[in-house]
Amino acid sequence: LPTDRTLTRGIRRAEQRIASGEYTQALSFLDEALGRPEDVFVSTNSEGEFAGLKATAAAMLARLPREGLLAYEAAYAPTAKRELADAVSTGDADELRRISRRYFQTPAGREATLLLAIYEADAGRHLSAALAYQQLLDSPEARSQFDPFLSISAAASWIAAQQHEKATETIDQLVAQFGSRVRWGGREWDFTDADESIEQLSQAVGAPQRSAPMGSGE
Repeated sequence: LPTDRTLTRGIRRAEQRIASGEYTQALSFLDEALGRPEDVFVSTNSEGEFAGLKATAAAMLARLPREGLLAYEAAYAPTAKRELADAVSTGDADELRRISRRYFQTPAGREATLLLAIYEADAGRHLSAALAYQQLLDSPEARSQFDPFLSISAAASWIAAQQHEKATETIDQLVAQFGSRVRWGGREWDFTDADESIEQLSQAVGAPQRSAPMGSGE
């Protein structure tokens, strides 16, 4: 990726404004960075380390203090919600990906990520689904929004991707929060025994099923 000094300065100014509680211009810059068609490298510190602009902007939004997050949601959640509704109505997976990347720190952005994870799982791309679920699990807001469905779906995808250690870790975290008995998929699941839980979910996942791409019309 090319390096952009102007955008590096923009990142620095956004960091300073957020630290000072001046959110409007900083959030506008970060949103525009995430909406750019191409990514570039920006300097992340005085020691010459570099990272992608979009990853840097997303990380800054994830670290916003509560006041900043509320300001961000007030400014961008309505747009994300409207664009998500359009993407769902047209079955446009690429648009869901764009909304997920640009607006993840809004409820609609997280919902777009969840829909992508479900779509990837239905298409038999279980590792891709598991990684999308994990992105949501790493967000306290997403856990509050979607659990326990999120955790159980993530564990099922980790199992289907042959990543049983990750599945066990996800189940353990689920049990710590909700207890060993959880309703999901129209039934009650008993996660008291981790190995038995893995076996139950393995049977539920079954053989990978591939569906037509979203919006393909097949």
